[in-house]
Amino acid sequence: MGKTHLAVALGLQGHRNRLSGALQYCGQSHCTLSKAHAEGRLDEKLKFYTTPRLLIIDEIGYLPIDRIGANLFFQLISRRYEAWSDDPDQQSELRILG
Repeated sequence: MGKTHLAVALGLQGHRNRLSGALQYCGQSHCTLSKAHAEGRLDEKLKFYTTPRLLIIDEIGYLPIDRIGANLFFQLISRRYEAWSDDPDQQSELRILG
């Protein structure tokens, strides 16, 4: 209990610090990525999720994720990590949020 409140608080603090951000529910991002994958637009959608400096994904583990969904979620996290690790100015922020 309280995890969603914590996620919202992190988002508000990010907003106060002028970070671009997005809050998604895991099931919502799973559906969005699955649909983009089926339509051949996965790279486009992964770029969309990589753009915000702060991405909060809530309710992970609340609904079961199939093997394809887990793979898509891994690609999302991997893409964000690669984007952040290539920019020395953002590496310290990654450590704080990670």
